[in-house]
Amino acid sequence: MDDVDEFDAAMAAAMDPQRDTPGVTNVERVVQATSWWHPHRCTTCGHTFRRGDRVRFDTGSGQVWHLDPELSCYREAGTGATERRLGDADLEELARFLDGIDANWRVAGGVPVVPADTDPQLVAAPIGGLPRKECLGCAHSFRPGELVVICPCSPGQPECHYAVHRDPGLGLVCWESWRPSGMVAICPVTLRRLAGGQ
Repeated sequence: MDDVDEFDAAMAAAMDPQRDTPGVTNVERVVQATSWWHPHRCTTCGHTFRRGDRVRFDTGSGQVWHLDPELSCYREAGTGATERRLGDADLEELARFLDGIDANWRVAGGVPVVPADTDPQLVAAPIGGLPRKECLGCAHSFRPGELVVICPCSPGQPECHYAVHRDPGLGLVCWESWRPSGMVAICPVTLRRLAGGQ
């Protein structure tokens, strides 16, 4: 190992304080704010790595893959990951929790909130070397099932394929963080001033 490789390995270790087992190159990790791959994109699925994501990290090559069963990269990369699924009781409890959040945390501006899958372009795989579509607020890629505000300038009648996360159950409150009033005065895509500030 030359000096550059040693330096790179030391930097990677310093940026991700989770301990490695000596002699083990393929380890499971949880992405932290200090992980060097956060918020880079997975080279297999194209999604960004977010805090809390379970990943497989090859300490030898530096390659990182998502272990989320909803993303295809953990199988395609042949990491041998095991799926973790919620039981029916857990799913029912989660559904009640999310319903409670929706009932008590109304969306700012009363804009329509829909699953990202509503617009297939938001969750489509990247083509031609382009990155996946990303949130105008947090810059993370959209994953299937996440709730979003599509076309923040005209959410009632979307004109574009840009969106902002609004899924408090997943901790994605980009809409309120970006526009606490729920009002958009200038289009973030075209930069044109909107009539009435909406």
